[in-house]
Amino acid sequence: MGQAGIVVRGQDRHDRRRYALDLTDLGRARLPVALDSLIAVEREFEGILNQDGVRELRRLLTTLLP
Repeated sequence: MGQAGIVVRGQDRHDRRRYALDLTDLGRARLPVALDSLIAVEREFEGILNQDGVRELRRLLTTLLP
């Protein structure tokens, strides 16, 4: 995303060992399209798994990818 100009990487203001990512103007412009895509994928998952299955998938992914 950095190479695409969507985010820029800088140092975290509170912890110099960490990096902070900030959206660029291009990133902010693309955000509505990304959110629409996310909603479409979630609806597709709900059609396959139902809402309980989607909640369980989200819980499992959050555990695996904190």
